[in-house]
Amino acid sequence: MDFSEKVVVITGGNSGIGKSTAIEFAKKKASVVIIGKDRDKLLKTLEELKRYNEKCGSVVCDIRDRINIKSCINMILGKYGSVDILINNAGIAMYEEFDKEIPENITNMVNTNFLGTIYFCKYVIPIMKEQKSGHIINVSSIAGKIGFPNVAVYAATKGAIYSFTEVLYYELKNHGIKVSVICPGATKTNLFDHESWKKFPHEKRHKHAQEPIEVAREIIKCAENYKFEVIVPHHYIWKIKALHLFRDAIMKKIEKLPK
Repeated sequence: MDFSEKVVVITGGNSGIGKSTAIEFAKKKASVVIIGKDRDKLLKTLEELKRYNEKCGSVVCDIRDRINIKSCINMILGKYGSVDILINNAGIAMYEEFDKEIPENITNMVNTNFLGTIYFCKYVIPIMKEQKSGHIINVSSIAGKIGFPNVAVYAATKGAIYSFTEVLYYELKNHGIKVSVICPGATKTNLFDHESWKKFPHEKRHKHAQEPIEVAREIIKCAENYKFEVIVPHHYIWKIKALHLFRDAIMKKIEKLPK
């Protein structure tokens, strides 16, 4: 697919999966607009993107604030004239037993992971309907399909993103708008930088964690050859199928995972 005339908006585009995806789209000459809260990180990433396409840009935006999101989309529309691909990638996670999770962290995860995705979609969909084209790609997680201990709120937001995306698929299909959901497994990103993850047994659970570029390449493939659902790494496809077939046995196995 020729992306040279496409405007690609990526939340959380200054690090991890978002940054890798932005670079891959920029290499294909798309006009990539990265969204984030940290201006310095955004500008540093933007320098990399402009090596491939001078038309790339960045917008500082707190995706927990719907008014900020609306202003961000209006700014992008005013400069670029369209939004062809929206990738809702921004997300945060804390590792804690649910009853010990502080309310501020719960609210922060819900607002960032789920409501941020909802409001970016809400303000972009009318643009895509007017264009009669577009592609919304929402980043969920394996944790949104398989529950794991000590990530209750994170898993809930990612499961909500999956269900939300499926509903959008039905609502937007007749408007020429494609909708996809990406479900990555453990990926080496700053998602795990929060201090709560210091007690997580990374050496036992994440020794085979994938690189962000692996997820980014799957997102590019999804944009080129449309699929509703992308699970990466692919071996999780069979684990998810097995969970539905043998839920009781697999839940017992998950209960015994190192904590």
